[in-house]
Amino acid sequence: MNGYESFLYDFNFTINLSSSFILMKFNALVLCNNNENRFTSYQWYKNGDAITGATKQFYNDPKGFSGIYALAVVTTDGKTLKLCGKYLNLMPSKVSEISVFPNRAIINDNFVIKINNLTTDDLVGTIM
Repeated sequence: MNGYESFLYDFNFTINLSSSFILMKFNALVLCNNNENRFTSYQWYKNGDAITGATKQFYNDPKGFSGIYALAVVTTDGKTLKLCGKYLNLMPSKVSEISVFPNRAIINDNFVIKINNLTTDDLVGTIM
């Protein structure tokens, strides 16, 4: 407009995946929604620090969740992506226990799944 031109500046920016990929289940664990099988590995973070050993699709802390939880994932084509953090403040309200027996179920044989300390509401949306 006025004939001025700015200096050339190099810059980088990072685009993170939405925190909507981080889901809470049973008020006991967080998990990464990988319904489309896009991710092959995971690293969970709390308040910006990697959580030692938290490298599965889900993460459970028996002490509850308090802080900002984020996740780094590796895609099927080898790219590492970060998810935006999600603030969680959930203290454990109960201990749930799930057991299966006989333990080593065989195809076409009956087996029992026993779930303790869960309500019907806790199981809404659960697929087995």
